[in-house]
Amino acid sequence: MNLNRLARNAALTLGLVLFSCVGVRAQEQGVIDDPDGYTNVRSKPDTSAPVVAKVNTGEVFTYETEGIPQYPKWLKVTLPSGKTGWMHASRIVIRGNMEELKDGSPTDEINIYGKGKGIDYYPLARAAARGEQNAMVQYFGIDDTDGAAAETHFSVLRSVIHLLGDDKLSAFLKTRTAQYRKHLWENLEVELTFWPFEPTEYLNRHFPKSVKLLIPE
Repeated sequence: MNLNRLARNAALTLGLVLFSCVGVRAQEQGVIDDPDGYTNVRSKPDTSAPVVAKVNTGEVFTYETEGIPQYPKWLKVTLPSGKTGWMHASRIVIRGNMEELKDGSPTDEINIYGKGKGIDYYPLARAAARGEQNAMVQYFGIDDTDGAAAETHFSVLRSVIHLLGDDKLSAFLKTRTAQYRKHLWENLEVELTFWPFEPTEYLNRHFPKSVKLLIPE
């Protein structure tokens, strides 16, 4: 049993609980993934509730992440028009955002971490998000952040993964060994990276090609 890893996971989980309790980043940006090309927004978290709006593929909205249960079935959303309502969580995809990948302050924990490893963290993340092979190998190999650096890393990691999308990510994973993929899966901290969604369900729904390569049979 890796006690260091258990301690790290416990610290990260506690950080996530505190993160949600204090209301920092109480909203995240999302887009839809629906075979119909649109998703209904309802007045209440119920499929029989009246439809108050429709969101089309490509439209960006925000969904609330503060004070919600683990693995919610519905999430409250706010549209660019200001209209609010409820959307089934299975239709929501985390929006990859290059804004997350902008250079931070040199004194940020993640930049201090990167300097200690001989890497420029944010430029590396941007290169990985663009699909540059060598950058992806190095970026997805990061496995020893902790504290504030870890919280930042997993927030950026979710954007990198979603900016790549399933096709590019799965194509990259096919070039890696089974051991590399196993190591990546073990270090994704999926409960944090894909929060508040149930990780395996989320990946099967939105990253079906990649998840087959990531999760051991």
